[in-house]
Amino acid sequence: MKSNKLTDFTKYFKPCLIVTLILVVVCSVLVAVFGFNKGLDITGGTQLVVDFSLTDVKTEDDRQLGEAQQKLKNILSNKGVIINSFQVQGEYNSKQFVVTFKETSNDRLNDIRIAINNEFNTSSEYQSLGENDKNLILDKNADLTKKTTHIDSFISSTALISIISSLLFLTVVVMIYAMFRVKVKGSAVIGFGAMLDILLTLCFIVLSRIQINRYIFVALALILCYSLYESVNLMLSIKDNAKNPHNVAKSNKEVANLTVQSLFRTNLFITLGIVVLALIWCIFGTSNVLYTLLSICTGVVVVLGTHTFVLPAFWVAIAKQKETFTKQGVIAVSTTNQEVEVQKSYETDEDEQAEVVEIEDDGEQTNGENI
Repeated sequence: MKSNKLTDFTKYFKPCLIVTLILVVVCSVLVAVFGFNKGLDITGGTQLVVDFSLTDVKTEDDRQLGEAQQKLKNILSNKGVIINSFQVQGEYNSKQFVVTFKETSNDRLNDIRIAINNEFNTSSEYQSLGENDKNLILDKNADLTKKTTHIDSFISSTALISIISSLLFLTVVVMIYAMFRVKVKGSAVIGFGAMLDILLTLCFIVLSRIQINRYIFVALALILCYSLYESVNLMLSIKDNAKNPHNVAKSNKEVANLTVQSLFRTNLFITLGIVVLALIWCIFGTSNVLYTLLSICTGVVVVLGTHTFVLPAFWVAIAKQKETFTKQGVIAVSTTNQEVEVQKSYETDEDEQAEVVEIEDDGEQTNGENI
């Protein structure tokens, strides 16, 4: 029979930890330099509606509709507008363009609306105006853009602070719980893992210029919860392996490697499952859904990498002496020259000692009777 050779993850621990610490610094700099691409949910914006009922454009003609769409995009681009979304709404012979973009000044917005009327408006009311009076068409019945409205920000500064505070509170609660289960060093590993996973995911969002909106906040919250769950699971597994009598003589690195080996396959399948489901969902979703799922997939892959290579290495680094999670034994491991020295001390109370003496006396009496 062929023996199943398990991967030795320990050889990747130190290099991955060093690379990750460098990435933390680089990601922090990138986030500070480039900043976030804030979406309409945070900045607010404008919904520009262009009605073609007062133009010569035959909206039922796909060619003319396509040309009108390109002309409108050119006007907005020339005015320095970055389009957030562009939709065609209405029936085939009375269609309208609905464009959303970030907040702009009233003067600039009026300038855009006047330019759109100059390009498309063929109504008699508009044509009767002199060149110097055509800006008076705004908000009149003949104005192609009279349905333009302001979009309020969905996430205010107060709400943003509340969301961040809630996520931090959740992290602190989990770390306090972990202190009672896996001690202070295990709690530190959990906090480090949460910070690392969120920071690396944010770095991807910044570099890919994905807009920060309500959906991205949901994605980050899900990634944080998943990271905390995996971190707690990792540390509890390390605790169980350290308590195992068969692993008493093993070093911290060996215990961490044994733990990663037992968890890696399950975590890999979970990651692949989430990625596949996200890709399937992307086929039927909008752009917001696509970017949200892309962020979630990135975060899940980051969690897999950090919990396989980085967090076990971090725990080994901060737990230089082997710790015991049991109440009856104290295990000390010397890290010099990779030599392992095991020392056990057992505590027994007076009642237990008395019971042992009574058992030995009974045994001697029994042996005497047999003789």
